[in-house]
Amino acid sequence: MSSVRRVAVVAHFDAEGRLTDFTRRLLEGVLRHAERIVLVSTRLAPDQVVGLDERITVIVRENVGYDFYSFRTGVLAVEALYAYDELIIANDSVLMIDPQGLDRAFAKMEEVECGAWSMTESQQVSRHLQSYFMVFRKDVFFSQYFHQFWRDVRVLDDKWEII
Repeated sequence: MSSVRRVAVVAHFDAEGRLTDFTRRLLEGVLRHAERIVLVSTRLAPDQVVGLDERITVIVRENVGYDFYSFRTGVLAVEALYAYDELIIANDSVLMIDPQGLDRAFAKMEEVECGAWSMTESQQVSRHLQSYFMVFRKDVFFSQYFHQFWRDVRVLDDKWEII
């Protein structure tokens, strides 16, 4: 892991309350780059927490608001966010097919000057970075706008309205 201090928020949902092998691989991959993970699930069976890395804090919340409300819950729950250089948000739809994929992405982006980056830029609806895997740098998450944004996220039932 580089000298960059990172914390991550991972949104999780599984209809059966399981942490699938794909999700476990994602958590392992993120832990190679982050000191801590706040895992926010809308349905997680208690037995699935057994054996998780001690750097993972689990929050189980009501199943409303899609991933963005899980991101909100996790971001607001991060202790001492000011101590980190980067904040990762990801959802459990990220499939870790190539275990070194995240390593290459972080290495590539380390020298790029930006406030935030994502795995995918989209033109759908309007130009935006897709939120399934984003990284925010300190200058962004220290802004009043960032905190105001997350405080203002509310439960919406329409995914298109969220986008």
